[in-house]
Amino acid sequence: MFYRYGNSDGTKCKCEAGYGGASCEQCANEYYQAGTRCKPKETCGSCKHGQCDYTVGKCICPPNFKGGACDECAHPELVAPACLPSGEA
Repeated sequence: MFYRYGNSDGTKCKCEAGYGGASCEQCANEYYQAGTRCKPKETCGSCKHGQCDYTVGKCICPPNFKGGACDECAHPELVAPACLPSGEA
């Protein structure tokens, strides 16, 4: 269920904060759908090699990477910047 102010007769609606679309049927930019509500995306800063989980504001690192920005090799035997074994780097 999405929320809006205005008319149910098809005329333009004024969407509440976090909602967008012609009928307020989707989440606006910088928001994500959480159940039936649109919530603000949390910022992760810089996720160098990972992907931001904007629901909690944390970088999710791929294998072989670690750290708050996924910018460190997860094991000492891995070689930066790709964090591959020394024979593959």
